Amino acid sequence: MPGYEEYHQQCLEPTWSSHYISYTTIKQTLSSFRSRRRRFTQLVDSSDLSGYLALEDYQQLLGASYINNDEDASSYFQYGNYVDADDALQRLYIIERKEFSSLLEQQISDAAIFYEGTLVPRVRGLIDGGKFEEAAEQLLE
Repeated sequence: MPGYEEYHQQCLEPTWSSHYISYTTIKQTLSSFRSRRRRFTQLVDSSDLSGYLALEDYQQLLGASYINNDEDASSYFQYGNYVDADDALQRLYIIERKEFSSLLEQQISDAAIFYEGTLVPRVRGLIDGGKFEEAAEQLLE
């Protein structure tokens, strides 16, 4: 989003910045997915067998972390040294969704734990002291 990063930087509370959700990490992850899918398309388009992808290319595309954990690559849609391209793409979608969901869950969890221990007590104290507007400002910032 053009301009968002600049706006985001202006809104950062310096002492809390290490506890924010890392939009840079999220952006890098999405960019890596885009690159991987482009590479997938190139591999399928350059394959001699229509609709299939070399198993070795598929494993390299996924990276070392998935080669041993990807049970599907070893049996479900493998045909000798090839994998069905449509099935491989579906498996890639699942892997990326899982990877992205895990990333978001961890980022949100870390931020929520920090804010629960920092922001909530501060706002609770303001409310208990009858400073409702100041409490609202704290929540909206």
